[in-house]
Amino acid sequence: SESKATGLVKREVSDIKEMAAAIKGMPQYKELMGKFSLHMDLTKRCMDEYQQKNLEKVSEQEQNLAMGADAQGKSVKNQAAAVREVLESNEVSEDDKLRLLMVYVISQDGVTEATLEPLLEAARLTRHLSTVRNLEHLNVSLQKKGPKPSMFKLKGGSKTKPSDASYDLARYRPPLENVIMTLVDGKLDKDQFPYVTAPSKDKQAAAAAPLLGQSVRSRPRANRFELPTGGGTTTMRHRGGRRPSS
Repeated sequence: SESKATGLVKREVSDIKEMAAAIKGMPQYKELMGKFSLHMDLTKRCMDEYQQKNLEKVSEQEQNLAMGADAQGKSVKNQAAAVREVLESNEVSEDDKLRLLMVYVISQDGVTEATLEPLLEAARLTRHLSTVRNLEHLNVSLQKKGPKPSMFKLKGGSKTKPSDASYDLARYRPPLENVIMTLVDGKLDKDQFPYVTAPSKDKQAAAAAPLLGQSVRSRPRANRFELPTGGGTTTMRHRGGRRPSS
């Protein structure tokens, strides 16, 4: 009968509620929900910071400068005007403005004083003119005087196509990334990057074998890590004796 069916449904609903209440009372559930809530809270704080400081606009301009094109692969005609718009924003922090301005100077292989000074004024960073000029000590061209090699020349990175990039704000690949990936594959040029200590035959044989994936968390912690270099290893240490957080 209809009343009997209704009673069965109510009992099933009651059983489900009791089951849910029992699960929520389990210590494992409380621990899991605590971790979930913590991550949600951290994510919200990061997003609030990201939006309040207008970091999306800052990152977009930094990527455009480094790549020499926008996310669609089109050339940015007036980069100075686009940078100035961000520098004039009251939401962008002073540190972010200064970094963006430096990226602009580096990407242009130097700028004229007539271009630099208005940008400093727009960003209200005129007191940091000496900071920008100190880039010259890092072999960065501050004024256009013809070609000059620079260790920070952004064009040396990998210009991935818009379709190849996972995110519009992570299109640029620094030259160091290519070096590290080649090092991990054991294909780093030994003439350009010679060994500090010659590898043993055992290590050469081990490097020739395929590397199996292993979680970093399952390895014992230490204050150093080693990368394969075609049979040898390059050891990198942490300063201060502190271990990296996982």
